[in-house]
Amino acid sequence: MVKILPSVLAADFSILKEEIEAVELAGADLHHIDVMDGHFVPNISFGAIVVKDIAAVAKKPLDIHLMISSPSQYLEEFIAFKPAYITIHAEVLEDKVETLKKIQEQGIKSGLAVKPNTAFAEIIEYLPFIDMLLVMTVEPGFGGQSFMHAMVNKITEAKAYLTKHYPAI
Repeated sequence: MVKILPSVLAADFSILKEEIEAVELAGADLHHIDVMDGHFVPNISFGAIVVKDIAAVAKKPLDIHLMISSPSQYLEEFIAFKPAYITIHAEVLEDKVETLKKIQEQGIKSGLAVKPNTAFAEIIEYLPFIDMLLVMTVEPGFGGQSFMHAMVNKITEAKAYLTKHYPAI
């Protein structure tokens, strides 16, 4: 199933409400929100205050992608917005299983994102605890990058494995 999740990071923030309404009118299924902390990735985007405003305006569900070093530290703030998904990174150093379970316990689907240089084999142990896998096709932290064609192989590998072992992901 194909879903369209435009990234709010690409919006014109001077007219954010209108941008959110426009992508919904165009058929977006969810709003992808890239939260960056300047530590896990070398850029800062926005935090819970901006997400609160987006949640207040959006009619479609949110997909919150936490590109932050310690997602468990801020998890409650983002759970409060009742998003459809909260995605954390495979590369964070904290207990990913505990964080993923906590997301699911709140009735929110959990996602795991994997950077381009992280092998698919490195995340297999986390698959029982996720509802979505996000294979990054760019280096996280900056909008407007070119698609990394080498990631097609990782996506193909992930799709084959998930189809066989975890078809609900």
